[in-house]
Amino acid sequence: MDTKTQRRAFGRRLKAKRAARGLSLSEFARQADVAKPTAWGWENGDYSPSMGSLRRITTVLDCTVDDLIEAA
Repeated sequence: MDTKTQRRAFGRRLKAKRAARGLSLSEFARQADVAKPTAWGWENGDYSPSMGSLRRITTVLDCTVDDLIEAA
């Protein structure tokens, strides 16, 4: 799987987890301490979060890194 495909798959899982928690993109971004366009970029596969951001994402969404990077 190429990098762009991996980022898109991550973004789909991230968006699904965010929606399941009932968070708007704006609220998720605020809680993850990033700008809304950054969170949007993750969800759309434009780029990947840093390790620090990934840790904040898992805290906000109450999930593991594996939940976000492993195919279901």
